[in-house]
Amino acid sequence: KLTLMPSTEIVFSGGDDLMKKITAFYDTVKGKGAKKAREMLQKDIDRLKNGVSLSSADKYLPLAYEENATILSYADSLLLIVCESAGVKEKANTAIKLQNEDIKYLLEDGELCRGLDEFTMTFPELTREYEKKDTVFLDDFARGSFDVPVRDLVTFTASTLPVWNGKLDILLDDLSPLVQKDSTVVVMGGTEKAAKNLAEDLEN
Repeated sequence: KLTLMPSTEIVFSGGDDLMKKITAFYDTVKGKGAKKAREMLQKDIDRLKNGVSLSSADKYLPLAYEENATILSYADSLLLIVCESAGVKEKANTAIKLQNEDIKYLLEDGELCRGLDEFTMTFPELTREYEKKDTVFLDDFARGSFDVPVRDLVTFTASTLPVWNGKLDILLDDLSPLVQKDSTVVVMGGTEKAAKNLAEDLEN
């Protein structure tokens, strides 16, 4: 089974569908910069009427779907693992800041307008996803607080073992000292199939 997550492609059912959505949106554009924005929208409407594809439909992402979606929208039943949550927060906020600077100039040029200015999940929206899902934070250093309430704090030491060559007896030699200490060991499998096969071998 192969699962392909939606990526950066914006899929409209056709040029007519996109034209109808832009036309309906056109009537809602008001306020500061509305004149310039309407001119840009009208140009795109005219192009579509004449059968000309738009050079970039990315700016119409907010019109493409009734509800904005991210890859997390397709992972309801999966465990969400956040590595170095402080770093995730920093990079997310930096990316949003840079994007907002670009959007600011595009708003001034009339390329974008209110209603066509949200393209990325904000960090507060991401933290709400943390709370809705089964989330595990893996941080190098203990922290006094997280961006969302946490249920348990568990301290453990991650040990790097040599690359495994596939021989079960070598893996058992690596794991035995840890198991004898009543330690909990997590062995990662490269694929779901490989993980199941390895789990069966270890159980036997």
